Amino acid sequence: MPTPAGSSVDPIIARELTEPSYTLLHYSEDDKYPSQELATRTWKVVKELPEEVVFETTLAAPYNITIRKTFTLNKTDYHVGMKLSFTGIEGVRQSEPRGRTSLRYQIVGARGLPIEGEWYTGTFHNALVGWKTPYGYGKRDIQMSKQIVVEHGGIKIEPQGNTFTYAAVVTQFFSSALCIDPDADEADRKNWWAYVRPTREDNLDIPADKAQLGDITVRAVSNPLDPTPGQTITHSYWLYNGPTKVRLLKQLNLLEGNKKDYKTDAPLVDRYVNDVTLFTLTDAPTPNWFGRLADSIFWTSLVVWFTNLMHDVLGLLHGIVGVWGLNVIMLTVLVRLLLMLPSRRQQASMMKLQDKMASLKPEIDKITEKHKDNPALLQQEKTRLMLSSGVNPLSSMGGCLLMFAQMPIFMGLYFCLQESIFFRLDNFLWIKNLAAPDMLLWWTEAIPWVNAASDMGGMVYVGPYLNVLPIIAVTLMFINMKVSSPPPTDEQQEMQQKMMKYMMFFMGFMFYKMAAGMCIYFIVSTSWGLTERYLLKKKQKRLAEEKANQPVSTVVQQVAPPAPPKPTGMIGRFKDKLMERMEELQKQADTQRQIVNNPQTQQSRPNDKKKNKKKRK
Repeated sequence: MPTPAGSSVDPIIARELTEPSYTLLHYSEDDKYPSQELATRTWKVVKELPEEVVFETTLAAPYNITIRKTFTLNKTDYHVGMKLSFTGIEGVRQSEPRGRTSLRYQIVGARGLPIEGEWYTGTFHNALVGWKTPYGYGKRDIQMSKQIVVEHGGIKIEPQGNTFTYAAVVTQFFSSALCIDPDADEADRKNWWAYVRPTREDNLDIPADKAQLGDITVRAVSNPLDPTPGQTITHSYWLYNGPTKVRLLKQLNLLEGNKKDYKTDAPLVDRYVNDVTLFTLTDAPTPNWFGRLADSIFWTSLVVWFTNLMHDVLGLLHGIVGVWGLNVIMLTVLVRLLLMLPSRRQQASMMKLQDKMASLKPEIDKITEKHKDNPALLQQEKTRLMLSSGVNPLSSMGGCLLMFAQMPIFMGLYFCLQESIFFRLDNFLWIKNLAAPDMLLWWTEAIPWVNAASDMGGMVYVGPYLNVLPIIAVTLMFINMKVSSPPPTDEQQEMQQKMMKYMMFFMGFMFYKMAAGMCIYFIVSTSWGLTERYLLKKKQKRLAEEKANQPVSTVVQQVAPPAPPKPTGMIGRFKDKLMERMEELQKQADTQRQIVNNPQTQQSRPNDKKKNKKKRK
């Protein structure tokens, strides 16, 4: 678009600022590329009201069609209504050159959506296409901007018996979607679009390692239309522009008090979520083998349920204390309180294992020195020693299973903090944006690979700011790992623990550009775990001192220690069965070793072989 006369705006900037979205293009059934005529011509305004405006134009032969675009906007809606009407012109003679031909149209989707933060975000432009299956289930396809930019276009999505519902361009917090009006006849709208394809929308020379920064859109192409003279074919759409997590629109009613201008229509939000299937913008499995596997075992549904629950609880907490930074702390504490019982059991189990392994370390060192040339026998002897000393080698498995059982809750909290639009540009302490790194100090862009703008996206690139919260979070994680790891019993375990320490260093790079809200969660959660462990250790030390100070008579009267309680629950029974199986295998190994080490058994073997030979003869 040319720069207006007398304007000082750079042409490239003017193009970026004025590039339109949701333009209408057309082509005939035989054309490969659409004509730009409808996008560049001036349309006639035939109706103009505060909440409605109607534009009209005519395509002459060979189409002979009048096109109307009607835009509507209600105060509480998060979409603009767009109705396309195609009317055949009366009195056109079929004997005209080329006669009449059918028309196909193309709607160009949203363009130029801003990226939240080029140097720290992990979510750029994504192209999403949604549909309903014949059974009414909402599904989606997602394609990343990097792939679309590098390949100069995405993969064409065809209906294949499904019914398209939307085509959207999505960033981390905002979405702009072309949605088929759910009020239209279902049998009719099923045939509106022939396909949808994401396309690259810039002609800039973008390096391959910066391809994710390129602009993209989605293009919906219709099936052929051929209205007879006087006949009108109407396709109506909703142009949704709002949060990617659509259900958060309901929380605006709570956050803005009684201001009617900010009220959202809850039934309309439900229609966005369910009828238009915009819930699939966030609450859907990734369309790859791992996403399909997680969906088949209902893991995705479980995580989505907990994520939405965390959003609801976070909104309620904000109604009590209107500071989002404090709400993150309150939500984290609430989740840790709910998980305190299983967490304490896990901590107690790990501490007990640490104490027992520390007491057995001298004997394990002797066994290691004795059988260092025989790894198989070394492992058998270590297992026998642990079983005879009452140490369950599978006790650490219980902690892993317990952590796995808690993962849907923690993942729900994680995605909640990643999706919440209310953190965006919200202040807390020195933090200017809870949805971005805390950015305490600017430390320039002069260090190559580390913070130079040309190295953005590199493996060791951390950005131009000093972020304190990630450093605190990773330091606490390192301390937690160090105090919770049992002492190594061999060189292999010692090497594994060293590798974990090195991994914490690389985690520092991964966490360094993490949003401040997420860092607050990790700091509070890890601090809670360390405090819980400290208090539990203090309690165990006090109980041990009380037991040591008991009178001798009381100790003498104790006949025998009570039998340990039988394990309860699925995890406990599973561990018990594995323990029994290990004991049985250990006994078999001991018996086999005694047979091998018995000289009489070894001498009898040749005679047995001779007897067997005689029998064969």
